[in-house]
Amino acid sequence: MAKQTITQRQIAEKLGISAATVSLVLRNPNTTRASAETKSRIFECAPSFQASSFRENGREKVTNTVLFIMRDIRNDSPQYSFQQNKLHGSQQYAAERGLRLEVITAEQGWWSGKNFDHIKGMILESPMLLDQDFRAEQHKYKMITLDCWYHEPSVGIGICSDVFLGTRRAIQYLREMGHIHIGYLGFRETEEYPDPRYAERAAIFTDVCRYLQVELAHDSVQLLPSSFWLGQNGHQLISEILDTWKSSQNRPTAFICYNDLVAARLMIVALEKGIQIPDDLSLIGYDNESLCQMFSPQLTSICPNYHEMGRIAISAIMNGDIWDASKEPLKIMLPAQLIKRNSVKNLCS
Repeated sequence: MAKQTITQRQIAEKLGISAATVSLVLRNPNTTRASAETKSRIFECAPSFQASSFRENGREKVTNTVLFIMRDIRNDSPQYSFQQNKLHGSQQYAAERGLRLEVITAEQGWWSGKNFDHIKGMILESPMLLDQDFRAEQHKYKMITLDCWYHEPSVGIGICSDVFLGTRRAIQYLREMGHIHIGYLGFRETEEYPDPRYAERAAIFTDVCRYLQVELAHDSVQLLPSSFWLGQNGHQLISEILDTWKSSQNRPTAFICYNDLVAARLMIVALEKGIQIPDDLSLIGYDNESLCQMFSPQLTSICPNYHEMGRIAISAIMNGDIWDASKEPLKIMLPAQLIKRNSVKNLCS
């Protein structure tokens, strides 16, 4: 069945306004030259504006719409405020540049059967939203992918945090605080929750330790099954990690965790076992979530600039930075900071 389209002239005739006014509003929804009521009537008449093709004089019309595709923050697990930070960065800069940002909650095959030729660009909140079929089509859609710090050759233009730099800053800080034996708590992939980031993050930790000449014991890297995210015995898994830690002769005095949520869970279970943070064990998280300041002690965390990722994505779309599939993928890396709080003990004092 042929896709139905609606022309600007048809909208104007239906609403009894000029085609020039319709064109103005669709080009720039933030214009002050049309009343809020008029703009509302136009979009009510064309409710699928952002996801539909508009034609002007029989030709496909590119709008000022940018799509922001993100995982479902209500149902997907785990979900954190860093996704909102990416979105807010994109929203803020899009508004400043007169762009209309439409947020689409992704589901499996979210792109199937849709025509994106009319949009100005597309931002994917995570490379995990690239299913196998869409990977082959992405170069057509002026797409920028956020948070693609790991090896993903099918991503054309990626904006990400420098995880190596963030990890290096964390380990250097721990060394300055007198920590010699440093561990990592992360994940290994399972069929229920596959994610290539798990192995890459563990590899980055060991690479940074090698770079800084930090000696690693055989049990320095502890990997939980990724089914942890599905709520399957998460408390027990963390408890077993701590039992192993307590029985180790050369145990780490500090752990760098895959993210803040894991560090927070570790902190809770440690307290139940009488392990004091940071007196007995120091912790550093990743993502600098708001929850870092809700615990006592407050959690030190590696802080990627997710807000800036969104801003740069909009800027790249405005500048027409579109990936040529015949060229090497482009990765824009942003420095990660270390936000120091109270979860690391100074062993030098």
